[in-house]
Amino acid sequence: MKTKLTKHQLLFCLIFLLLGACTVKDKTSSLYERYLTNDIPTDIPESYLPVGTLDGNITHQGVFSPDYETYYYTVSDPNFTQFIVKQITKQDNEWSKPKSAFFNTDFNEHGLSFSQDGNTLFFSSTRPLPDVDTTSTWHLWQTQRVGGHWGEPVHIDIPNLRGQLTSHPSIALDGTLYFHSSNPDYTQMRIYRSEPEPDGRYLAATKVRIPGLSEVESCTPYVDPQERFILFAIIGDELELAVSKRRESGSWGNVQKLPASINTKGQGNPQVSPDGEYLFFAAGDFSKGQGEIKWIELAAILQPLNLQSKSTVQ
Repeated sequence: MKTKLTKHQLLFCLIFLLLGACTVKDKTSSLYERYLTNDIPTDIPESYLPVGTLDGNITHQGVFSPDYETYYYTVSDPNFTQFIVKQITKQDNEWSKPKSAFFNTDFNEHGLSFSQDGNTLFFSSTRPLPDVDTTSTWHLWQTQRVGGHWGEPVHIDIPNLRGQLTSHPSIALDGTLYFHSSNPDYTQMRIYRSEPEPDGRYLAATKVRIPGLSEVESCTPYVDPQERFILFAIIGDELELAVSKRRESGSWGNVQKLPASINTKGQGNPQVSPDGEYLFFAAGDFSKGQGEIKWIELAAILQPLNLQSKSTVQ
């Protein structure tokens, strides 16, 4: 027996459908405003090319400012002799033409990340240090924004790694820095963490102990602001992206490689968008001078780990 819907039921269904359509439209519009593209990925990585293909250069990393108004990306020549960070800014709902990032020097700059409030920018550079003998390798730096203006970059001294390479900082909510460090010749590269002191200095760094990585080199970490998980690259014949979940005990869980749809031909520099929705990473055959930024919905990666991608901190 067929059941006829009353006028009130039909009106309710129509309103429900209209609200659903508006929600989808609002979300699509919001995503476009953030990323200035309609090609939004789900569970398959897509290229993110806000300035188009960079012929003759390799793109190594892409990072949004927390307000999405500026996008920073690192490029190098095919021989990896010069790294430079460029920036583009939103103007009339389009990305501006690229220009050199405000903190660039004649030395190499790379591996940047923001504090969650957007007022501190961390990066790595080969600019010389007056108090360190090794001046041709990477060290950590930071610059702070006060009154809308960025200050002069300041070296971040890691007491027990002063003669070592330190690079690619990522910051947790409590100020703890995660980064990779190695000998100046890039051997013995591992992920470290260093906690801040009340006066702004940092304590001696300790290795991040992840089961399955004790004898394997790793680099370019991204730590979830709440330290629920850490993403990084495993160094082998090719770079492969992996993740480790933080246990309730505080230790890190077993290393898990990301899906084959991501790990195809050399991946590194994982970064999560400020809204916690998307994973951005570098991908390509870097030995042939090829590299670009790709992105994918983060939930597709983290759901098998029973982790939420979004931060609950506002």
